[in-house]
Amino acid sequence: LIDDLKAKNAEVLFELLPSRDAAMGQPMLVQEESWLGQVQVLADSRKIPVHFPAKLFAGKGKEDEIYHDRYHLNVKGHVLYSDYLKESVLATTTRLREWLKGGKAASPAVTP
Repeated sequence: LIDDLKAKNAEVLFELLPSRDAAMGQPMLVQEESWLGQVQVLADSRKIPVHFPAKLFAGKGKEDEIYHDRYHLNVKGHVLYSDYLKESVLATTTRLREWLKGGKAASPAVTP
């Protein structure tokens, strides 16, 4: 999928939601650390940014306000994560910023 998107001139990046433990400031789960390492190797080989905002929710509320369980967000978590995603994507994607300013960014990569 990454190669297909890049072949169509799409900007590609990975935004990975941390587990409750990592996002709340606790150590990453062992399996999560392994998965993140594998994703990072894949992304590095294709020059794609990977964002894993560990500690994103630390100090922003109680665990059960933010997460429904270890991996799924509650409403407050979705609000906080969407704010983070907006800022992260805007900071990372050159063409989106250009397009939002009314510039001549490349055409959409995917056609119907």
